[in-house]
Amino acid sequence: REVAERRRAEESLQESEARFRRLLEDLPIGVAHSTPDGQVIYWNPYQEHLMGYTLRELPQLRAQDLYLRLEDREELIGNLREKGEHTFEFQLRHKDGHPVWVRGKSRAYRDRDGQVYYLGITEDIDQRKQQELRQQVFQQVREEIWRMEKPQDLPRLLNAVQQGLRFLEVN
Repeated sequence: REVAERRRAEESLQESEARFRRLLEDLPIGVAHSTPDGQVIYWNPYQEHLMGYTLRELPQLRAQDLYLRLEDREELIGNLREKGEHTFEFQLRHKDGHPVWVRGKSRAYRDRDGQVYYLGITEDIDQRKQQELRQQVFQQVREEIWRMEKPQDLPRLLNAVQQGLRFLEVN
């Protein structure tokens, strides 16, 4: 009877692990597991899609290589050490070099041996941020249009349009 109960418990555990793995791999949110020194241990397929790096490339990857601004990484690490968690919204660097706006939360955990690990979830907010930037530029141009009183104000409007296009990185 004990053997049968143990077998059922092991099967139940395996089924639970399989369900958890499927959930993690199908989740439309990035999930990453790393060490305090920046070694990325795991990330799910969505995070792989978001950042462009495959699971096989993780051993050569350092978390700090992913940050567009190192200050963002330093703030995250500082908060994880002090508070055990950090909520963020900043840009990361995709494998091909282009910036990606993300929002998320990271937490620090200790395993049974006392080793500290970081677990983070990441949401792609790049489209939302791009829309916000476009809206800012549109608002600035609109304000310049409303300020126009005479034809001599046209260069100021054209300058605002040119600055807005540069800000949006439109050639």
